[in-house]
Amino acid sequence: MPGLSFHQNHHTQGLFIFLIKSAFQEARHKQSSVFRLFKYLILTTVGYFASTKSRIFVLCYWWFRIADDVIDGDTPLPEGHTQQSYMLSKTQFIDGLPNRTNIFLQEDRFLIFALEKAESLGIQFIGEIQRLWGAMLWETSLRESSCFATRRELDHYGRTIDESVMGVYAKLFILNIESFPRSKKYFGIFQRLDWLADCETDVSKGIITLSKDAASTHGISFADVEATAGDVLSQPFLRAAYLEDFKYVKQGWESLRKALKEDLRETKRIIPPMFFKYFVISRCDRQARRLSNTLY
Repeated sequence: MPGLSFHQNHHTQGLFIFLIKSAFQEARHKQSSVFRLFKYLILTTVGYFASTKSRIFVLCYWWFRIADDVIDGDTPLPEGHTQQSYMLSKTQFIDGLPNRTNIFLQEDRFLIFALEKAESLGIQFIGEIQRLWGAMLWETSLRESSCFATRRELDHYGRTIDESVMGVYAKLFILNIESFPRSKKYFGIFQRLDWLADCETDVSKGIITLSKDAASTHGISFADVEATAGDVLSQPFLRAAYLEDFKYVKQGWESLRKALKEDLRETKRIIPPMFFKYFVISRCDRQARRLSNTLY
């Protein structure tokens, strides 16, 4: 991969410390529970030491987590950056891959390390990273537009995010995205469920992912949602609109859950089914239960 070459020592020096600091910062800025911090630390530590592939995945996760938290305002901007300059530097870096001429931030150096390591194993996922960043830019533009996205748009960008994340995971631990023949048609549901689960905290930050379809059905304007300052689900007329979106997403999650379990049963490896059962599926089940208890 032309342009992707740092000295090994430059990459590995302080790598684990960086990941642990990222876990602490994530928990502190989001005021997470001790249990959540413990989970971050365990997953980061196990992922770092388990294998080269898991280390690559952990690095990619924290690159995404750090960027997403900065964009959403959950963590402070890096010193010397405005929101605009941060987005521009990240876009230049991502668009420029595989070259490394636009690296300004520490986490970008470690993403380069992950890409180099993956290439040494014959794995390449720059396209997935670029598509993921494109979806993150769309989320930012949605916030700035003061308009609802249609259900079709939310499905499209949710699918882009799911396919990007699942694509990296599949290439590292299974084979490729085709390893999920039944599940892949439902991709987008992971992210749609995540948006709904975070709807109140997201609205407080100006991120509104209620579909235009549901808002129109219930006569809700963008200003109606903004005015709640995040307390959306306590308002009956707003809760009804979010319930409409949730019914749509819940149906998709039930289909995805079944398809995912069938796909994983055919996987010859041990780790992917364990990871999805204990972390991905259980997390989505908790989100769905919490939303169901709140909205019905």
